[in-house]
Amino acid sequence: MKLDSHHIERLVPWFGYGNFNEAEVVFFGNEEGLGGYPIEAVLGRCQLYGYDANTWIDNDWRLGYWDETSHDGYLTLGRITNEIRTASGLSPVAPPPPPASPFLEFQARMLLHFEQKDQNWFNVKKNLLNNQWNQIQELKEHLYSNKTKIKAGLVDWRPLPRPTEDVWPYDGIDEKKYISAFKLANANLKKITELSNGKLAKEELDEYSKMLWNRAELIRKVFVTFPFSTLIGVGDMNAKKKLLEFIFRNENLTFTKKTLRNGKSYEIAELILPNKKLTIILTLFFNHRSNCLQLEGLQHLCEDVLEPIIGC
Repeated sequence: MKLDSHHIERLVPWFGYGNFNEAEVVFFGNEEGLGGYPIEAVLGRCQLYGYDANTWIDNDWRLGYWDETSHDGYLTLGRITNEIRTASGLSPVAPPPPPASPFLEFQARMLLHFEQKDQNWFNVKKNLLNNQWNQIQELKEHLYSNKTKIKAGLVDWRPLPRPTEDVWPYDGIDEKKYISAFKLANANLKKITELSNGKLAKEELDEYSKMLWNRAELIRKVFVTFPFSTLIGVGDMNAKKKLLEFIFRNENLTFTKKTLRNGKSYEIAELILPNKKLTIILTLFFNHRSNCLQLEGLQHLCEDVLEPIIGC
């Protein structure tokens, strides 16, 4: 897919889902998927998101915007995607089944734990009681809405959505250079550090370092501006740590490495900002695989780390 400049202009300022003016907890992921929709959904997003002035930073969508439409917006995106396909001579596609996403599942389990602490939300599916699995699946569709006791949001680090991390749909954008920049490879980190120190002009940055700089500036603004007090970075801990240490370099952000009861590691830091105290937690990927957080780790994270912070 070849993106025109106006598509890039529309996609890059988007940063996440949720009511950020009321969110208490924000999850920090890697990049946005397409929810099972075909690649034309990228163009559909350009038509759908960013037109509500109530979701613009500083009254200008170009400075950053988010989406609050939750599942209704997801369904509308499917309709617009099919309109784009039809106009291109392609057949419309049926609505995809609910995504079997461990990332969404773990978030739903976490929020349900804080809503219904009299139940165990960390059992494997076959050991869940009564209607628990259905509740998890239903909440996956409304994670970032106002329907939860604890209001949550999602911010994604990389700006360009794609169906999966195994697919690169963008002609004219070098995947290796793009991913390398957003993993804060030494060369890219050196350039944006020199820019921040006044040793380099923004015009001297290459395309991908400039994209990295602009995204880092946006992410900092989001984390500083909105009132949420807990940030949970999920997966790719090294890249997120380097990013956060860079964007909060003037605040001397320092992480402490700790271990959960099941032996899984995480890192934590506290940041005092003018309008709030922000607790930042970096965890392994939300997944059932052995090299990820797993359900036992999620339970320990909720009970031992988050409960004293969130106060539920």
